[in-house]
Amino acid sequence: MIRSKKKAHRCERTQPYSMDRYRKALRLFGKSKSQLEKMGFPHGNLGNYLRSYNLRVRRSNPDLVDIESDDDSDETYLPKARSKRKQKRVVSISSEEQPSEGLLKLAQQLGREIEQEIEQQLETPLKQPSEQQALVTKLRLPSIRGKTFLNMLANRDIFSDLIDADSEEVSEPESVVVRGSTSNYEANKPTVRHIMTAFAHPLDVELGTETYEPCEFCMNFTFGMFGLGLKKVEVADYGVTGGLEELSGGHRSAGYPRTRICNVCCLDRLYMHRCAGHEISSLPGYEVATFDYAKAFHSLEQSAVGGNYKQTNPWCTLCLNPAFFRCNTEQLLDKFGRDVGPLSSQGNGCGLLLCEPCKRLMDANGNDLAKVIARIPASEVVRADADFLVVGSDLHRYFHKQEGFLCMHFAC
Repeated sequence: MIRSKKKAHRCERTQPYSMDRYRKALRLFGKSKSQLEKMGFPHGNLGNYLRSYNLRVRRSNPDLVDIESDDDSDETYLPKARSKRKQKRVVSISSEEQPSEGLLKLAQQLGREIEQEIEQQLETPLKQPSEQQALVTKLRLPSIRGKTFLNMLANRDIFSDLIDADSEEVSEPESVVVRGSTSNYEANKPTVRHIMTAFAHPLDVELGTETYEPCEFCMNFTFGMFGLGLKKVEVADYGVTGGLEELSGGHRSAGYPRTRICNVCCLDRLYMHRCAGHEISSLPGYEVATFDYAKAFHSLEQSAVGGNYKQTNPWCTLCLNPAFFRCNTEQLLDKFGRDVGPLSSQGNGCGLLLCEPCKRLMDANGNDLAKVIARIPASEVVRADADFLVVGSDLHRYFHKQEGFLCMHFAC
């Protein structure tokens, strides 16, 4: 008897992302096999039904350069192939060559050394702030631009206090000592000594905060040359944080008020002191051989008698002689700390003027203003305000305070 062949169930293939496929998935994966058989899908025809679900078949050797994505619309998708690929990767990684014994020993040794260093650092007690020493870094920049850059750093506190681009008001430094009362000096014990000076100390660098009187150096150009006359005065020296206070024998005892000097005149002298190089050149329009010395000194006598303070020729910054030379060092900042443009005339020189003898002294002493002032002969007579260019003067003490100021020495 010939067995009749069972009529095979033909199932139509579904399209991806369709409702038919969704219903078939629910029927296939949401029901047991017995339930499927009751619905007319016997176990023997289950494979045909699975094939109708449009499971994709992935190629065995995919192209490594262009690997196709596992999108549902791909005809080569096979879920089991993904797990097989992961197993192959694990086997390939485990089958790679293990590091040699020498490398392992070296790595272990390095690990032990690192652990020992960490243990030593943990065991070493931290230094207290009082035990830590300050680190002083000396920057040696031989070029003029390098020294000017260091000059800018050293003067940043002064310029920031005097000129504020964002505000029209001039801020007063917190460390300024106002000499209107003696209570500011109670914390400092002064040293009594004698000095030779032509000014009434202490200087009124705040320029008449109470009386609003003008600057004496601006009113009379000869005041910086002669002052009130040279005298030996007994003063109380309050050190870096203070200044000089006249005790006896000076111009205050004779009835003169404190010598008034504005911030601009202060910055003029500080700008010369902080110049990076002092490259000296001839002053245009003035020759030593053809200069009329008699007319120049006669103009000083007329100014002293008649009060006509009109300057007819430039004068030396260090002594009482006419000037024929000037500093021509390129400046990156002006005296207010503002950038100097490449075409601006303010970038040529710091304002230092020299006569012929002082120019020779500058060449012989490496442009050191302090040494030059100390070695000016008595016959030339040093200017009254020449000491303002030397560190330690009353003018420098006003701007250079111990607290909060960047102390830096420049190597020439």
